[in-house]
Amino acid sequence: MLCDPPEQTEAQIAEALQASRGSINTMTRLLQVWGAECLGVAGRLGGCYRIKPVSSVKLLHNEARMFSEIPSLAERSLEAIRNEPLRVRERLRLLEGRDLFAFVEKEYPLLIEKWQQKRRKQLR
Repeated sequence: MLCDPPEQTEAQIAEALQASRGSINTMTRLLQVWGAECLGVAGRLGGCYRIKPVSSVKLLHNEARMFSEIPSLAERSLEAIRNEPLRVRERLRLLEGRDLFAFVEKEYPLLIEKWQQKRRKQLR
């Protein structure tokens, strides 16, 4: 978001951050969920990355969708190991992630709406 020009190759990002190309590759993939995009560049292998000019609220909605997948993944996992010994099933059952993300799935949209209401009041 702060670089000039706003489009940077992985090599440029790695050099600026003094990070390995492998780390940058991994993080650019993750950042694509958060709003980075890869722009193809004619005559160049790979591309340039930039942060899309998108509202933060849209990014939060994307994150909320990711949160909503975790409880169902946990449920499918529990179903897949239903015939395993209790000690195996208990490890997954005791993980509070399923319940936490089910809670977050319900509360996150309310939090986003609360922020939007506050923001509308500020902009009046």
